[in-house]
Amino acid sequence: MQQLYKNAYSEYDKRELETALRGYFQYIALAYAQPKSIFPRHYDLR
Repeated sequence: MQQLYKNAYSEYDKRELETALRGYFQYIALAYAQPKSIFPRHYDLR
């Protein structure tokens, strides 16, 4: 029973991490696509 819980938890953990990373990279892509809408003018990265 313990092993079953551990497997389910690790699977859930992996899925959570994947979702978090995807959201993070989406935010980065958005920031590079429209820098002025997210950052002030003097923080323009390009």
